[in-house]
Amino acid sequence: MAGEVVCFVLPSDRGHFNYAMLFAERLSDAYAVEVFAPHAARVYSPPFVSFHNLTALDDTRFDRMTRLFCAMSAHGSDPDPHKACDEANAYVGANIEEAIGEEFAADPQGAAGIQGTRENLIELKERVLRPDVALCIFDAVHFYKWVGDHCKEFGVPSLALCCTPLYLWRPADETPFPPDNLGVEPEYKEVRKDKDKVRHSKCYTLLPAILPEADAVPTGIVTGPVLCPTETGVPRDQQESFASSALREWMDASDKPIVYISLGSMLKGYPLIETIWTKLMREAADATRHRTLYSGWMPPGMGPQPGEEGELRCESWVPQAAVLAHPNTKAFVSHCGATSLNEAIFHQVPMIALPFFHDQRFNGKKLVEIGAATACLMKDTFDPAEARAAIAEALTSPRVRKTMKQLSDQIKACCGLEKVTKEAEKLIQESKL
Repeated sequence: MAGEVVCFVLPSDRGHFNYAMLFAERLSDAYAVEVFAPHAARVYSPPFVSFHNLTALDDTRFDRMTRLFCAMSAHGSDPDPHKACDEANAYVGANIEEAIGEEFAADPQGAAGIQGTRENLIELKERVLRPDVALCIFDAVHFYKWVGDHCKEFGVPSLALCCTPLYLWRPADETPFPPDNLGVEPEYKEVRKDKDKVRHSKCYTLLPAILPEADAVPTGIVTGPVLCPTETGVPRDQQESFASSALREWMDASDKPIVYISLGSMLKGYPLIETIWTKLMREAADATRHRTLYSGWMPPGMGPQPGEEGELRCESWVPQAAVLAHPNTKAFVSHCGATSLNEAIFHQVPMIALPFFHDQRFNGKKLVEIGAATACLMKDTFDPAEARAAIAEALTSPRVRKTMKQLSDQIKACCGLEKVTKEAEKLIQESKL
């Protein structure tokens, strides 16, 4: 029967993948949901979807390429986000080929075909054209954005999800990433004869307050962030894993406020993290006033010293929404990724912005402007005293607490999950065969 399936095409990055699954769960009440993504995402793919690998089972190159590109894009230290991005783009342009050669020197294919095997990518392109597919939903800011053009060419309704304001600030930076290993493709057939009547839409799942300006969205709609629909704002799996964890015991062990620090998942092995870690943990932290929880890659030789375990805890990963929802979490030093800033605002935890690349640079500056962050630290040059003062303000300022309450009310009022679901249903109904 036509119109029974919704296909998602997503990267394996947890932030991009997991928020899309909140939306997928809503649609799964009425449609079968199929997800196409690199194999790494299978581990955290929910049971209500049918998962299709795009990459081979032992191929880690997609995630390695993503981390490499992000690490190189962290080059640039100008306080002006546009100038810093210009510096980063120039650096990437001059060094990317050499860096790719080094990263993939031991791989027989090099960097060719990182988006998936030819067989799996062709299967994806053919699958979305079958008549039982009611809608194709794809990530509009990552490698697989080309799926949108494929849907438009052959008459498949599509919905682009955009969780970053980067291309609103810098539209010229938007770049297509077509796969490089398809060769001669099969002849694809149009799904609908009148393609002009097939609807396509784009949803910017962003807090309006962090957008560049009111008229900065040329096409698409601003829905607000897609947030976890539970009453607490914490996904059920995080609630369950956190409830009986050693981390929960540590957070409950003292009434002293906790400063949570996370710099994202894309900079594993990034040399600057060692310097930043030392500045934050050894020079900016004040164990007399707060405890510190660090989540992320740990530079060699770093970590709590004997006797520090009660005041400093380090984890490779934490259930972040559950951590931010804990009543003792009072400040968040963040790289300003979309998921992190949305969850912090939802749970009324003031931030200290420490951006590294791309949209994070613009997000950090905007968060200070709207009062959600007490400072935007420059990763290469910030002084520990600057970080210490920003943390103190986040922990003690009544003005900051009042602002975070107002912003939390705003983000909840966006009803982003409901708006994206409504837009998907509208596309399906208006483009029925």
